[in-house]
Amino acid sequence: GPIPDGLFDNNPLVTDFESTFSGASGLTGPIPDGLFDNNPAVTSFRGTFYHASGLTGPIPAGLFDNNPLVIHFIYTFAYASGLTGPIPDGLFDHNLLVTDFYYTFLGASGLTGPIPDGLFDNNPAVTRFHGTFYGASGLTGPIPDGLFDNNLLVTDFSYTFSRASGLTGPIPDGVFDNNPAVTSFAYTFDYASGLTGPIPDGLFDHNPAVTSFHTTFS
Repeated sequence: GPIPDGLFDNNPLVTDFESTFSGASGLTGPIPDGLFDNNPAVTSFRGTFYHASGLTGPIPAGLFDNNPLVIHFIYTFAYASGLTGPIPDGLFDHNLLVTDFYYTFLGASGLTGPIPDGLFDNNPAVTRFHGTFYGASGLTGPIPDGLFDNNLLVTDFSYTFSRASGLTGPIPDGVFDNNPAVTSFAYTFDYASGLTGPIPDGLFDHNPAVTSFHTTFS
């Protein structure tokens, strides 16, 4: 059955939703609107919906709006393949302390439509985009211009778009211009077979700390 509305409304001191619904494939229906609205102390959504494949429908808009202390969105929606529709605009707008989008949407193949413009604009502390969209094959359209413009501390873009085969169009000019601390572009565009056109001139001109381009465009 479904996750009940207001399930965590009376738990204002919760700091951790790690793996809360992980592997709960019998849960069905949508994630309720405002599920975490009364949990302002949460610091981790690591694996919260990991492999919760029976959940369906879109990720609710504003799902994390009242969680300003979150640090980790590691594996949050990984393999939650029943979730459909676009990633909501501004999903992470109120999470200014996040350091990690490690495999956030890994294998979330039911998510469709474009990556929203400015999805990470309000996340200046992020250090890892490792595998963020790995295998999210339903995402379509171009990688947004300036997607990482406000993420100056990023060190890891390995696997970020690997196997996100629905993404189309050219790699945006200057998409990594504001990421001077990056050390790894390993597998970044591995099997991202829908991307077209030339590799932009100067794509890595502003990334002097890189130590690995292993399989970047495989």
